[in-house]
Amino acid sequence: MKKYPILLLIIFLGALLLFQSKVVVPLVKEIAASDFFLTDTETKANPQSIDTQMTEYAFIHCNEFIQNELDSEYTTTFSSAPINAWDIGGYQYVINAEIEISSDTSAPILKKYVCRIKYDNGSDMEGIMNSDNWSVYGLSGLDEY
Repeated sequence: MKKYPILLLIIFLGALLLFQSKVVVPLVKEIAASDFFLTDTETKANPQSIDTQMTEYAFIHCNEFIQNELDSEYTTTFSSAPINAWDIGGYQYVINAEIEISSDTSAPILKKYVCRIKYDNGSDMEGIMNSDNWSVYGLSGLDEY
């Protein structure tokens, strides 16, 4: 054994490479191609902008979140409806809308924002008006306020 340490190293590395390519990689590919990591939800994503009861609630809760996050020195006026609203599946929504922001020291400014929000209770619509049942995952367009 002491005579051929480099030969043994090459044999073991070859065996390891063969084991990985014939056993480990096919197993990982099979798992990745399976439905193991997929989650099945009752709602499916819609690539078109839509207007449904759920997008209306999402719009209301996005506006409520924005109102709570803005400094008290600003006065806000929200649009009556979103510009676009998308259902991205899994009770998640993307809302694109406008807001007018003003303060005592500045003229009103019309800003567009995008809000990503999720209804946390799934198909249970009982608590839909409770803002605690909604989670905002992203808000852009109002960074300076």
